[in-house]
Amino acid sequence: MKNGMTLIALFLTAVIYGQSEGKLFQNSNHIGGYGGVNFMVNPASKLAFSGEGAYMFKNYYIGGHGGSTSYGSFNSTVTTRNYELTRSMGGFMLGATSNSSKKIALFVEVRVGFGEMLARSQLSANTFEEYSSDAITTTPTAGICYNPNRYFQIRLYGGYEYTNAFNLVGIENSETNGAVFGLAVYFGYF
Repeated sequence: MKNGMTLIALFLTAVIYGQSEGKLFQNSNHIGGYGGVNFMVNPASKLAFSGEGAYMFKNYYIGGHGGSTSYGSFNSTVTTRNYELTRSMGGFMLGATSNSSKKIALFVEVRVGFGEMLARSQLSANTFEEYSSDAITTTPTAGICYNPNRYFQIRLYGGYEYTNAFNLVGIENSETNGAVFGLAVYFGYF
């Protein structure tokens, strides 16, 4: 959690400094919004998809996201069986962008998601063993936006995903923490 809080503090510092200096984030009187899909490679190097959308006001935006991802198969230290670890989650995102009316823009964002981690093992053809735990994930990211026109945007980004502590039959949150990167495609008014 310490790394997540440090990244959030750096994010807020960059936004405040950029606004006061007028260099990093140029002031904009823009109001708009967007929706689209995000393709992210999670810390387990698995592809995750989410749908998301946001309301834009000047250089800032607030929105929501939702999706699920797999972290792969893990061996339990308790039962010695393999379990597929997945996460289903939805939440909100806060961000700031440089002038989005330009062809190329920068952005920083913090996502907070609420959901469930699920460890599932198939014991026989029709029998499954499942363990679940509530989870909160914080993902600060930064990246670049490409705006070919006012109605379409592509983002490339990198960041860090941190999930709160959980233990599902010996599978712990350290398996879900780490670097992420991805590509997002949005339609709206930028």
